[in-house]
Amino acid sequence: MSAPRVVEMRRREAREYHRGMEGGPPEGAYKGWHKCHAGTCPCDCASIYLQPCCGGCCLWGIWCVYGVPVPVLSCVTACLCARDTRYVAEKAGIETGELLVVDEKTKTLGMYSATSQEIQCFCTKT
Repeated sequence: MSAPRVVEMRRREAREYHRGMEGGPPEGAYKGWHKCHAGTCPCDCASIYLQPCCGGCCLWGIWCVYGVPVPVLSCVTACLCARDTRYVAEKAGIETGELLVVDEKTKTLGMYSATSQEIQCFCTKT
């Protein structure tokens, strides 16, 4: 399956792509350093270190600016919960967003809000 251009991928297309990966997301896609970009504008200073925790049922993101951890931003991200082969953000049990693999070759992740079809942020594995 070929990945559409990430910044143009709407939430519905990203879900279809994510579900269509044979064998699920590639090993290590939800772990380690990822360089992040906001929508179509690259932000060269932001990155996130993703660390699965609680036996893989949660995903913790540590945001960095120029490689320096920023605890305040990491608290905003909080912990994402595993749902099938994806991770979701929740508030009071209501899904507020989801993190999907949108390109299995590069292990690029896309963050989508539950209220929008547009990609909020995408992060490429480094």
